[in-house]
Amino acid sequence: MRRGIGMLYAVFYFAAIVRFASVDVSAEETTVAQEEKTIATDRPAQIAKPVWDLDFSRSSVGVLSNHASQQTPTALIATHTIYGRLRGDSAIEQRNIRYAGEAVGRDGTLSALRTGNSGEEIRYLNHPFRVNKAFTIETWVFIYDTAQYFHGPLMGIANGPAYGHGMSVIFQKAKWSTNGWLELRWGTGIKSDVFWHKGFAPAMWHHVAITYDGSAVSLFIDGKLSSRNESVISFSDEANALEVNCNAHRLFPNSPPPLDFKTDKLCIYPAALSASDITSIYANEKPEEKDVQNAQQVEDQLTAMRLTLPTQTSGYFRVGQPIPVLFDQTPLADELVINDHTYPVQMTLQAPAGTQPTLQFSEPGFHAIHLALHKDGSVIKQADFPIAIVPFETTDSKIGANEICETQPEVVSLGVRLGRVIADWNRIENRKGEYDWGRLDGIIKRNQTLHIETILCFTGRPRWMKCTNGSANVPQDMNAYRKLWRMLTNRYDGITLFEVWNADVPPHCLQGSFEQKLNDYTILLQAASEVIREEIPNAKILAGRIDLSDGLQLAPALNQSAAAYYDIFSVRKFSDVPFATGTSQRDIANDWASSILSAAGNPVWNTAGGVRQMPHQTLLPAPEDGRSAMIQKSWPMLMVDEHTAADFLIRDLALQLSAGIEHVILQEGPSLYGNTDSVATGLPSLQGQALAVFNSLIRNDTILTRVQGVENNVAIIRFTPQNDTHEKKGAILFSLSGVQQIQLDQLPATLANNKRLDLYGKTITPASTADNKITLTETPVYFIE
Repeated sequence: MRRGIGMLYAVFYFAAIVRFASVDVSAEETTVAQEEKTIATDRPAQIAKPVWDLDFSRSSVGVLSNHASQQTPTALIATHTIYGRLRGDSAIEQRNIRYAGEAVGRDGTLSALRTGNSGEEIRYLNHPFRVNKAFTIETWVFIYDTAQYFHGPLMGIANGPAYGHGMSVIFQKAKWSTNGWLELRWGTGIKSDVFWHKGFAPAMWHHVAITYDGSAVSLFIDGKLSSRNESVISFSDEANALEVNCNAHRLFPNSPPPLDFKTDKLCIYPAALSASDITSIYANEKPEEKDVQNAQQVEDQLTAMRLTLPTQTSGYFRVGQPIPVLFDQTPLADELVINDHTYPVQMTLQAPAGTQPTLQFSEPGFHAIHLALHKDGSVIKQADFPIAIVPFETTDSKIGANEICETQPEVVSLGVRLGRVIADWNRIENRKGEYDWGRLDGIIKRNQTLHIETILCFTGRPRWMKCTNGSANVPQDMNAYRKLWRMLTNRYDGITLFEVWNADVPPHCLQGSFEQKLNDYTILLQAASEVIREEIPNAKILAGRIDLSDGLQLAPALNQSAAAYYDIFSVRKFSDVPFATGTSQRDIANDWASSILSAAGNPVWNTAGGVRQMPHQTLLPAPEDGRSAMIQKSWPMLMVDEHTAADFLIRDLALQLSAGIEHVILQEGPSLYGNTDSVATGLPSLQGQALAVFNSLIRNDTILTRVQGVENNVAIIRFTPQNDTHEKKGAILFSLSGVQQIQLDQLPATLANNKRLDLYGKTITPASTADNKITLTETPVYFIE
């Protein structure tokens, strides 16, 4: 979710990453009584309704919904999926690190969100503030006492791309002090207001409210005014509008340790609440005094309870597959509720292994499972599980994955059994003669555990490498290059697919003119080929990705000069957007595939395929003056909605494979295809479900052929199993442009009256047409024989 070029997320961090110098708590205190008199008395008849009222009661699912709006999701916990795996490049499990998750709230139930100490953000997906508008931010927070000096941010907001100003709320505490203090800083980083509130004790609930009434900023703690100042910034100027659409840490450069705290409320109002409003809210919502230590024990026990589905599936199951519900024994609960059906906990706990409560679904597509543990009729723990049901079993596929099996294990659930792994020479041998195999060993071991066949791609140049005269690519010491190849081929058992060079990282591309690249690459390819075939006689060698092109220029030249040194031509070809480029789907996928196959003279694998898409949340809403703030395209990633991306992915795969491309290796995993909506609500995404259906029908030994003799703007692609007659066979049909109609008699006879499935596996009931025609759109439809 954090990948992409030029992403401008609407982000409001709880864990805002800002640092200030130590606060002088002996500063002159604000005279509360005098300040309260300055607050506007024209109180509305009733408290304004919030535009944000976040629900933290199901924070374990990774998404926070908004009680005040039907729009979902409002926010997501960026480092977690509902299946318990960390998401994102930097989210690596570490000892003594607590990631964001559910916690006991003020009412003693799991109604709060604990932010943890990982430093990972909670990410908000729209713009809660607008130009020239008064507002109030209101929250309840509980800071965990570490019994030593600690500090960190409670909130942070930054405005638009210029990072001109923002707000931060910081908590600090010294080890010798019982209480901590709170700092509110509001300003530009050059000039700012700073408020301090002493006596902010950890290990207890506090109510915090911040208001802006058009001229002044006020801070309320536990129902009382703490500080009020005229704002140093005029918000009548649109340039100073607090539009939350960028990372808060950009406002100030330094980053303190993250603060471990929890909250069970966050409301944002489109008005400045009065002092009496805030006092009333505090009085009505103040928690009862309870034994903090006992509450912490309850929290530890509740959050340790397991209430999950099998995590290795990543949310993908097939029709009729039993789905067991898993949970640990706990004396707290007496009932387990699965989608409103109640089971006595003791009965299910005493059930023999393998006979726990199970679910199964007969209809493909998306379903939601709600699990809850009850005690005396009250919910003490609950979890929601969006899942996808695939019509047929996925065992293998013509589709591979580019190293994403390391961080996105859902590809295994989708039948992906081919992974392309980069072995970077500079990372392995950063200093000559010193080798670091840790990262590569871990990825290969994971692939072996998951029974994924590995393409090992050796690429790049170490910093210490000197090149031959007249070349920027060929090492002076070719023995060092051969040595690395020999070490790679002997280090891992079972690998028979090796790729020479690639262009994933431009500094590692070969340099110089095309002729020099071709000449130098041939030298490297020959050396690698000799070592590989000497060590592993049955190895297959992939070659071709020496720059960022799609290979149309390189294929005939390499085929002529170095055909003896490789077995498979490797190309990089992303899908383009038809309506952005002005070319048709047929031209993009089919004509390109035919051209590259003709030029290469070898089997061709697309080792960087698929659809790359920017999250559509980066399409910023237009400002109030109506000017467009839309970003229409950010190359090379598509700016399309999720359904369109799913359509495009399956069309592109079908056309490439039917033209003769043997394998398509996806550049990114299914969850990364999804826009932020899909990723936030947990796996699966629409693209993941579409790929799961495709892989359940198109196996590794399936043959795809394009049916000729129909209209140019219609694609009919037959798929038949090469060996196993029990596998499914049929055709994929779709329009290449707009809505098209074809006569039923243009279909192969075996297809006309057979079962039809949509992109996500659901059965389609064909509409009867008097003129014996069927209507096709750009969304693929499966006809199953």
